[in-house]
Amino acid sequence: MQTHANVLCTTTKKPLALYSSEQIYAMEQAWFAEGHDSFGLMKQAAWQMAQQIEQIYEQKQLKTPSSVNSKFYTSNSRVPRASVWVGKGNNGGDGWLIAHYLRQAGWQVKVITVGFEKQALDINNTAEMSNTTSSTTNDAAKARYIAISANCEYQRFEDSGDNQNGLSESVLPADVCIDALFGIGLDRAPEGIYQQAIHTFNRTVQQNNALAIAVDVPSGLVASTGEVFERIAIQADVTLCLIARKFGLHTKDGADYSGEVRDIPLIPYQTALQQTGADKKNSRQANQVLTPIATLLTAARGFTARRQNSYKGSYGHVLIIGGNRVDGSQGMGGAAILSSSSTMATGAGKITVACHEAFHGALLTSLPDAMTINLHDSDGVKGLIKDASVIAIGMGLGRDKKQKPCL
Repeated sequence: MQTHANVLCTTTKKPLALYSSEQIYAMEQAWFAEGHDSFGLMKQAAWQMAQQIEQIYEQKQLKTPSSVNSKFYTSNSRVPRASVWVGKGNNGGDGWLIAHYLRQAGWQVKVITVGFEKQALDINNTAEMSNTTSSTTNDAAKARYIAISANCEYQRFEDSGDNQNGLSESVLPADVCIDALFGIGLDRAPEGIYQQAIHTFNRTVQQNNALAIAVDVPSGLVASTGEVFERIAIQADVTLCLIARKFGLHTKDGADYSGEVRDIPLIPYQTALQQTGADKKNSRQANQVLTPIATLLTAARGFTARRQNSYKGSYGHVLIIGGNRVDGSQGMGGAAILSSSSTMATGAGKITVACHEAFHGALLTSLPDAMTINLHDSDGVKGLIKDASVIAIGMGLGRDKKQKPCL
C-alpha cells in the first residue's frame, strides 16, 4: 500500500532535531562506552518495532472498508502475514529479531535473505552463530541464530524462481513487507542482487496491496543527505526511525520514499554523550554531536502581535527581484507574483517587487499591498537593495542579457 507521502507522526509541536549518520553512530558509541550491551539494544529496538508493526497493521485493518467489521476488529480475523527482507548488517539483524517477535505474537512470517551464502544460514555448521553469549560474535549473527533456532521460515532471494522479475510462488504472500536490507551506512546506489531485491520488494508490495515498513531508513536512501541514486530505493509507507531523526528522511528524495516517520528513541543519548565527554576536548566533541544539522518545524509559528501605533514599514521591507520578460514571449511574471503572495502570507511588512513593467498591473490586481518598480531600472533597484531588510532574487528572472544590469 504505497502512500508516496511524507507524513510527520508526532504529537508534539516542538521542533524536531535532525542528525547525520555520523552523529547517530557517535550517540551509539557513547551509549556502549557506558557499558551497555549492543545486542541488548538490538533486541530492544526489534521488540519495539515489532509492537509498532502490529499497531500499524491493525490501524490499516480498521480503516479497510472490506474488513468483516471495521469497527470491531478482533483477534479472530485472519492471521496476519509478514515477509521480512534482511541484509547482512545490523539492520538485517534487526529484521531477524522482528521476524522472531512477530512469529511469537502469532504472525505467519517468512524471512527473505539477500546476499547470504547457503552455509551462513546453516546454524548447525556455523560456530559463530551457535555462541550467542560471546562478546566477539557479530550481533547480526546472534539475531540470525535466535530466529532460525526458533524455526522462523526463511528463503534466500538468490534461490527464488525468478529473482529479477519477481519471487516464485513459494514466497509467502504478505500483508506487511518489512525492509531490513540496509541501514544508515549506505552512501551509494545498491548494485547487483541488492538492486534486484529492492525492485522486487516494491513490486511485491504493489501486487499484494501490502504495507511497506522500513527499519530506520528505506534501503537505498542516504540517511545523511536524502539522496536516492537512480531511483533505486524501498518505497515505504512507514519508516521506524531509531535513536534520533535522520536528516535524510526530510530532504531531497527522503520525503518521497520514507512515508510516515515514527520515532523509536531507544536511548538517552544526550546523557551518554555528556558523561563520556568528561575532559574539555571530548566535551567539545560531544557538543558537536548533540548539535543538530537542521531543525524540522512541526507546527506553523504564529505571528508576533503587532503594535497599534505602527504601519507596514515598521515590520521590515522585502525586495523581490524577478519576473522578467524576453521579447516575443509571455514572460515569467507569475513567479514573481506567487513569491510576493507567499511573502505577504508569512508576515512581511512592506513588499516591493522589481519585475518587468508588463506585469505590474497583474501584480497589483492580485496583491494591492505590494509596491512595484521596473526590473530594468538599474539605479532604482540598486537603491532599494541598500534599504531592504530581506532580498529574494531569481524567481522568473531568466538568463537573457536584459536581466544582467539588475544583478
